[in-house]
Amino acid sequence: MYSMTGKLTAKAGKRSELTSILLRAAEGVSRMAECRAYIVLEDLHDENSV
Repeated sequence: MYSMTGKLTAKAGKRSELTSILLRAAEGVSRMAECRAYIVLEDLHDENSV
């Protein structure tokens, strides 16, 4: 098993759009048998980061 974490920074005011894109991607990836978790979190301290 392997995992990957990262931080993405959206353009100012576009974080919700980026989050939406990532959540749509999660729908597809979660159907893969190998996928155990696909988690998207918004940074509480940075209004542009996911």
